[in-house]
Amino acid sequence: MTKDDYGVGPMKSKDGVRVTVPQVCSDCNARIISYEDEADLDEMKEYYDSMGEESAMLFSWTAKHKNILVQVNGDMEEDEFNKYKEALESL
Repeated sequence: MTKDDYGVGPMKSKDGVRVTVPQVCSDCNARIISYEDEADLDEMKEYYDSMGEESAMLFSWTAKHKNILVQVNGDMEEDEFNKYKEALESL
């Protein structure tokens, strides 16, 4: 991920990728981000979660496991997101 992929969020990750999730919409994305420091991961998760609390338009799904954070466009159905979450937790 580049600095533009983080937007105004904290850019403290070890590595990250941004992928398109076309089953949601043609320009909907997900981010898979790894961290060396759990506090940095928690800060980013809180950033995404608080954005959704402030505005329904900014809602996204988030899940963390070990040193990985997954953030997915909130237009994805919850059942579909749970498949991503289960895959992450199986690592």
